[in-house]
Amino acid sequence: MKEEPVIWMFSGQGSQYYQMGRDLYEQNPIFRQSMDHCSSFLKPLIGASLCEVIYQQNEDRFAPFDHTLYTHPAICSIQYSMAQTLLQQGFRPDYLLGYSVGEVAAHIMAGVFSLEEGLKLLVKQASLLETHSSKGSMMAILASPEMVENDPEMFQGTWIAARNFETHFIIVGAVETISLLHGKLVAKQINSQKLPVSHAFHSPLMDPIKEVFKTYLSRIPIAEPTIPTISATYGQRVEKTDPDFLWETTRSPIDFKKAIEALEAQNDYLYLDIGPSGTLATFVKYILRPTSTSETLSTITPFGNVQKNLDKLSC
Repeated sequence: MKEEPVIWMFSGQGSQYYQMGRDLYEQNPIFRQSMDHCSSFLKPLIGASLCEVIYQQNEDRFAPFDHTLYTHPAICSIQYSMAQTLLQQGFRPDYLLGYSVGEVAAHIMAGVFSLEEGLKLLVKQASLLETHSSKGSMMAILASPEMVENDPEMFQGTWIAARNFETHFIIVGAVETISLLHGKLVAKQINSQKLPVSHAFHSPLMDPIKEVFKTYLSRIPIAEPTIPTISATYGQRVEKTDPDFLWETTRSPIDFKKAIEALEAQNDYLYLDIGPSGTLATFVKYILRPTSTSETLSTITPFGNVQKNLDKLSC
């Protein structure tokens, strides 16, 4: 790989699945130790072994993995463990980029708060959503987000949760509303896919937990980041982490496209996707200009090949 600045990207809800990182868990001692540590810490908080939940033999990787109490800390734990594996092998990031739940993982790696505080934060949020918020749904649409403005009647009762690239955005709403919208999109032959989530993140449907969650956030010890961190929610570098910022990374819409375009205006990079699905690396490929010399690389994917991907990083 060329000597360009390296950005580690941490993904959020929708990137998770059963068996994610299983080959690493079985073959890499650093990854396994990190996952086991997270699982041990989380067990009294979630009432289950996280590793047993993720790697249970009777669950196919394509089965819906959408219980937020498990998926929130699972997404963070997988990415923390992948990051520890990379660090042990001598790789270092120049920047960190967080997307949704991935903002918590990025902040852990930047030293803003500890792993344990980050995991507790995610479990607290998941618990509050279970008790204070109604169920919701999220759906990826392979089209321009301008279609929402052009056909407000079809999208009534929904919100744009993320703009990922020119022809890919996430819409959220009540479960029934998104199901009806999905049917309308199928009729119009517009590709869409529901995400494995149980709540409508990055929308007003999160508001019932706002005050109690921000009160919780105000008690977390927060330090200055030791690594420059970019927020996909704000589309720019994080200048200050406080309860308001952390709340907005859950409540406000994501503008991943804006974040990458701002980075590309400054330099070329190696974008390394730390997440379990390689989704962010794919998004970046669609954003890069034809003249860009930036590169993208995934680590974990649903199809394995982790070591092969790491070997590419070493080249």
